[in-house]
Amino acid sequence: MCVKRYFNLVITLVFTIIWVGGVTRLTGSGLSITEWQLFTGILPPLSDSAWELAFQKYQTIPQYTLINEGMELSNFKIIYFWEWFHRLVGRSIGLVAFIGFALLSFRGLWPSKRIRHKTLIGALMIAAQGAIGWYMVKSGLNQGTSVSPYRLSIHLSTAFVILYYWTRLSLDLRPASTFSPLQASSRDLYKLRVLFYTSLSVFALQVIYGAWVAGMKAGYAFPTYPLMGGEWFPWSSVMEGKGLLNLSINPIVIQWVHRWLGVAVLLVCGYFFKKLYNFDHKEVRRIILLLTCSLVAQFALGIATLVYGVPVLLGSLHQLNAGILVFLFARLSFFLKTGNP
Repeated sequence: MCVKRYFNLVITLVFTIIWVGGVTRLTGSGLSITEWQLFTGILPPLSDSAWELAFQKYQTIPQYTLINEGMELSNFKIIYFWEWFHRLVGRSIGLVAFIGFALLSFRGLWPSKRIRHKTLIGALMIAAQGAIGWYMVKSGLNQGTSVSPYRLSIHLSTAFVILYYWTRLSLDLRPASTFSPLQASSRDLYKLRVLFYTSLSVFALQVIYGAWVAGMKAGYAFPTYPLMGGEWFPWSSVMEGKGLLNLSINPIVIQWVHRWLGVAVLLVCGYFFKKLYNFDHKEVRRIILLLTCSLVAQFALGIATLVYGVPVLLGSLHQLNAGILVFLFARLSFFLKTGNP
């Protein structure tokens, strides 16, 4: 089915940009391109003079003068590549989403008006994400040495929302004959939905704190687990007089919260998964097993990323696996909303 392939391609590209975005951030490449050129920026510099001009523009921003002063052109080309590639994948997602939507509409292949209208909303979300990305980049061009962690959290969270939305919408294409209903009472289904949204909310909060940790480079402060500087909570490192503001502005406190939110996610989701697994449904149990494995892997990746000094490979896998969790949560939401997996 053309519509199904269209959704699968968009979802695959979103997964790709989540991974590429992680590599771009971890290599410090996000500010290497100092302008947003929607069309002319599709191609990288193609001549020595063009490369020199791009490098000169980068040399005017604080990241270069405060961190990378003396960088050679060859090293600049590496970080430029990752940001250019990140933007190229973003452009590709937009083109696929809008051109695919137009072609399917022209050929009258949409299964329903509801699917078509919701897909258009999804395409507009992708366009908005491009604007949010530039809004994030601008925060690091004139001050500081990196982008705002708060804008980074918006950009990352929006990427996960887009992945969730498109995954959930793609499942509506399934014919009713391809799944069997869950044998659960209305009361049980309501309880499961409450547990689902509780689990998803805790996970979403963890994503936000993860973005703050990344944006503030808080993970470098205490590369040990579970203790931080030999303490369960590093009181000596906490700024005085900030009160609850420490939860959003103090990198040390933010790292501590991110650590223990990871434990909370394991406990809350584990309880929910156990409750849902008790229902004898083959496909639901398969999703639960995949979610459990991915969640444990995410916890382990987080610890490994921390103790090994945030290497690019582990950090990018940590972000990609978060996308896998979002994808699986979306599949589970389809089951809980309709009573069918």
